Amino acid sequence: MLYLFSWWLLILFVSFAALPVTLRALRFLPDRGYAFAKPFALLLWVYPFWLLASLGFLQNNFGVLAFLLGALAAASWGLLRGSGEHSAIAWLRANWKYALVVEGVFLAAYLAFAYFRAFNPEISNTEKPMEFMFLNSILQSQTFPPHDAWLSGFAISYYYLGYVIVAALAKLGGVPSAYAFNLGLIMTFALAATSVFGLLYNLVRHAQADAAAMKRSRAPYVFGALAVFLLLVIGNLEGAFEAGYNAGIGSREFYASLNLHGLEEVQPSGAFQPQDGWWWWRASRVLNDINPNGGGHVEVIDEFPLFSFLLGDLHPHVLALPFGVLALAFALNLITRPIAKTESADLISDWRAQVLTPRLLPSMLVVGALGMLNTWDIVTYGIVVAAAFALARYRAFGKASGRMFAMSTAHFLILYLGAIILFLPFYFSFASQARGIAPNIFNRTPLAQYLIMFGLFIFAVASFSALLFWQQKDRKRALVEIAQFTLPFLATPLVIAGLGIVVLSSSPELQNMLAGVLNLAPQDTPLGVARAFAGTLLARPGTFILLTLLSASVAALGRLNATNLESENAARRNAVVFALLLALVGLILTFGVEFLYIRDTFESRMNTVFKLYYQAWLLLAVAAAFGAYYIWQTTRVASRMVWFSAFGALMFLSLVYPFFALPDRANNFQADARAGTPTLDGWVWVRGAFPDDYAAIEWARAHIPRDAVIVEAAGRQYSFDNRVSVATGLSTVLGWGGHELQWRGNYDQAGPREQDIEQIYRARDANETRALLDKYNVAYVIVGNIERDKYQMTPTLVNKFAQVGELVFEQNSMRIYRVDASE
Repeated sequence: MLYLFSWWLLILFVSFAALPVTLRALRFLPDRGYAFAKPFALLLWVYPFWLLASLGFLQNNFGVLAFLLGALAAASWGLLRGSGEHSAIAWLRANWKYALVVEGVFLAAYLAFAYFRAFNPEISNTEKPMEFMFLNSILQSQTFPPHDAWLSGFAISYYYLGYVIVAALAKLGGVPSAYAFNLGLIMTFALAATSVFGLLYNLVRHAQADAAAMKRSRAPYVFGALAVFLLLVIGNLEGAFEAGYNAGIGSREFYASLNLHGLEEVQPSGAFQPQDGWWWWRASRVLNDINPNGGGHVEVIDEFPLFSFLLGDLHPHVLALPFGVLALAFALNLITRPIAKTESADLISDWRAQVLTPRLLPSMLVVGALGMLNTWDIVTYGIVVAAAFALARYRAFGKASGRMFAMSTAHFLILYLGAIILFLPFYFSFASQARGIAPNIFNRTPLAQYLIMFGLFIFAVASFSALLFWQQKDRKRALVEIAQFTLPFLATPLVIAGLGIVVLSSSPELQNMLAGVLNLAPQDTPLGVARAFAGTLLARPGTFILLTLLSASVAALGRLNATNLESENAARRNAVVFALLLALVGLILTFGVEFLYIRDTFESRMNTVFKLYYQAWLLLAVAAAFGAYYIWQTTRVASRMVWFSAFGALMFLSLVYPFFALPDRANNFQADARAGTPTLDGWVWVRGAFPDDYAAIEWARAHIPRDAVIVEAAGRQYSFDNRVSVATGLSTVLGWGGHELQWRGNYDQAGPREQDIEQIYRARDANETRALLDKYNVAYVIVGNIERDKYQMTPTLVNKFAQVGELVFEQNSMRIYRVDASE
């Protein structure tokens, strides 16, 4: 409880320290950015800490963090606090009720998720050990980039800024890492809740043109709360189908037609509550791709935020979520910023006033941070920010022009150039498994599966678009616009197929690879691939047709609203344009994975769908929440009631998943003495399950120097095997080799190490063992049940380490040998 309270106080203090900067950077928002003060302040504090530690000017310690926080507060309140009615203090005095609401949203989300997490805090299974290793590696590293505790002598090659933020708070607050892991997850949930609440609040407030009505209206609060539910609380519709299947509602044939992988293997229990273990996992695997070579299942990940928080992995895409919302706030700030309706005769002067301005620096920082938080996000959210700048100018003049295009292009290039330069040290140490872009030849998402994933959002966005179309004065023109925007979407598969044939025709390597898959002669491969590509599209055209029509409609209606220069309801149209921009980007993301994916070590679209669907969930959730507001605001009572009844029914079905999954995951909120719950200590379970390993880890924390190298068993994926390096951040020779392959794109380092570790434990010759230990500068050898079982170690093999070192820890079968004579 003490750590939960102190962590909350730390976040409050950091956000308050940078509040004047936030209020100035986002001053064109109705709340001047107060709802985003926490994530933005964390970046303003942690970025210089990371940069200076990466350049070798500062070290990773408490004093540096405290000094930088003090410097941020002094600079913020000393230089940027403002004066008079524009000061931060004056704003707080005038808006203290709203500030209390925002803090209430944060605290409610913080405490609610902390309560849930206290009943399943264990850092075990899935990728939690990996993420705990990252956190401890950063806490142990004196400078950056932090060392990779699973590959001694190397730095982390992963997006790790989120872990730096959590580690900084832990170090400043004196919070043990086992608590910090869960507090970081709790904080992320609360930050995301507060930020998306603030985004809808600002969007709705901006849409309310009548200032008097704006002050009385509760709509910004109501639809801000709705946005929190849509982003973080609801699940996809798989939960409803899961409950219906188990209760025996509907035929087995119906559920078989949905092709939800794994569901058909479950025997219905007769009750709505699913009974099989980890049933809630299936909601993150709705899409069911087929291996073209044999017809087997190919896993596709389609996570959504509630599943992520339910699972409890402190993964980069989760840590980046509130900062993605922060980027959208900066985009909205550009949309709402007043723009002079006249252009300077001097293009350079216009550029200096609109593009080459200090106002761009905060956007660079936020977009650049996304590249280090979760590299996939820098593209999507950076494009939204750049598009918002272009739309603001387009909206101001009601037409495109050469100067508008030139300035928008300059803004885009400078934004990304600055974002990359600000985080250049990260890219110097970062290696990616990405191998280019490839066409998705063999799999199309069935419409039923797509709607199970995004059905609620599609209903809201489609209804919103239909209402906007109906409100057009010239519907014939609107239809023409929609038809024009439809053409590029219809042409997309043709263009991709044509380019694919050209590439295949010039690449014998690709021809031979695909010839084996299609069982064709290499020279027949290009035509065979084209047939397969077209065949899957014709067999499952539903998602393509839906996304083509809806995306074209959203784009056309966005353009029509952007070019409408009537003064009446101008602010509302501005908000509509922004919401349609988010909807369009979200739809395009889900459209794109139907035809293209990023090649990686898995050679499938699994990760591309995973990352882009996650972004689409955020974008469509915000667009859907605003669409609901717009429908409520602009329709008659009867129509409104009908629509919200349908929307409510879909909301109900979407809430089936959390209704059953949350208590299931939290052990029905019952204390478990064996697991030590309720607690936020994510490592306490080890004390009961593996007491000898736990004792060894505690000894290692107290006695092994932070820069020492240990050796323990090369870990199996998703296992407890590398428990010492995971819990301490001490570098081991090799951890999860498969993950090192994913992070670095090759097995050049991990492969030989895996063999050498086996020899260290299995070699009978002490000299051979000594030589291998020296090769990796190993100072301590871990010998526990994991090593004994994996390497079939006899007492002789265990005792040989006494010949090359000395026994420094022993508890039952767990031993630690010091083998570095200099220690």
